[in-house]
Amino acid sequence: MNVHAREALRWDDIDSVKFADESKLVKRLSADTGLDEKAQKRIHDNAVEIVKTARATTKARGLMDSFLQEFGLSNREGLALMCLAEALLRVPDA
Repeated sequence: MNVHAREALRWDDIDSVKFADESKLVKRLSADTGLDEKAQKRIHDNAVEIVKTARATTKARGLMDSFLQEFGLSNREGLALMCLAEALLRVPDA
């Protein structure tokens, strides 16, 4: 994948790496950031903490989880509500 911050991201670029070895790709992308090892370690440690916190809080269901539990996408009512919610997002504010 040959994408830099200033270049437009193309679907072909994403598609070309969808089956890439994740570990190798992350190492290459990390090297491409230009950050030193100390900064990369700090980012890594923060990411690990975020994931741990997210996993620990999955027991407390959020509003969207409760909504989907009540009105799943496997029935007509749930689909209708999701379509309505999406339509409301597209209505411009006054």
